[in-house]
Amino acid sequence: MTRSANRLCRCAPWIAACLVWTSCAVLRPGFRAPVEPFAQPLAGVGDLARRIEKYQAPIGTLNAQLQVLAQGGDVRGKQKFTLLMLYRSPDCVKLKATGMVAGGLFEVTLKGAEVSLYFQREGRFYRGALSELEGDPRALNGVRPMDVVRALLVSQEVAEWLRRVPAGRELAASDDRHWALNVAMSPTRNEVFAIRRADGLVEEAGVYDSTGHEEVRLMKVSVVYRRYAYFDGRLLPSRFELFFADTGLRLRVDLQKARPNVDLPEARFSLDPPKELAGDVKPLSEWLKRLQPPQPGSKAGAHDH
Repeated sequence: MTRSANRLCRCAPWIAACLVWTSCAVLRPGFRAPVEPFAQPLAGVGDLARRIEKYQAPIGTLNAQLQVLAQGGDVRGKQKFTLLMLYRSPDCVKLKATGMVAGGLFEVTLKGAEVSLYFQREGRFYRGALSELEGDPRALNGVRPMDVVRALLVSQEVAEWLRRVPAGRELAASDDRHWALNVAMSPTRNEVFAIRRADGLVEEAGVYDSTGHEEVRLMKVSVVYRRYAYFDGRLLPSRFELFFADTGLRLRVDLQKARPNVDLPEARFSLDPPKELAGDVKPLSEWLKRLQPPQPGSKAGAHDH
C-alpha cells in the first residue's frame, strides 16, 4: 500500500527492496484498465519504473471523492457513504465521511505527527499524536488516515520503490503474469505489491507483520485492485477493495472524482476545532479509552465510531 514512498518511510529504520515471485498472485478476470500491454521487452527495473511513471506522473496534491461500502468490524450490516479526501504531500490528509447510516458524520485531519478527529453529530473534537491513533488497532477500525491516499497513489509509490532496487538486479519471476515487489519496512513488517507483467499495474498489495518470528508472517492489510481509470491525465485505481485482518473490516472503494495537483494550501489541513468548540478540545487518549471493551462489573458506555 502507499503514500509517496520516499516520504512515508522516513520512519523506517532500514529499507530493502527486491523483486520475487509470490504464488498468491492470481490474474483476476474482472481486472480492467484503459492501457495497452507493453509493446517492447523491459530493459530492467529502471525501465519498468519509467513506464509506470508514464501512467501516473508525480502527484503532489489530490482532491478526491470516493464512494465506500463498508462491512465487518464495528459496522452494523453494510453501510455506504461518501468520503471526501484532500491530500497534500508529504504528510497532510483530510478525510470527511458523509451520508453514514450509523455513527454520524466524522472528519479526520492529519498534519505531520498530529491528528484531529471531529464527530459532528456528537459535537466532539479530539486532538493528539498520530502515533497514539496508529498504535490502537481498534481506532477507525484499523484504517490509518494515510491508507486511502497510499492505495490511490500505488503506481507512484511502486515506481519510487523500483528506483531503489540496486542497479543490475534482474526482474525475477517464475510466472508469466506477475512480479512481486517485496519492501521490508522493518525487521518485522513487509509490504508486497503484485505487479502485472503485461502492463506494470499493481493488481494486489498486502502488509505482512510478525512478532519477531521470521517464519510466521501474518497478513494485516490487503488491497485488491479491480479497475483503473484516467483522471485529468493521471491513471488511478477507480475501484479497489481493502481488508483489515485485525478488525475484520472490509471496504469496497469507488473513486468517483479526482483532481490531481490542484492548489491545496496547508491552511486547509488545520487541526483547530470549529469556532463553537474552540474551548472544548479533548485529548485523543480520551476517545481511545472509549474504544476499549468494558471491564467486568463496569457499565458499558456509548462509543463514537
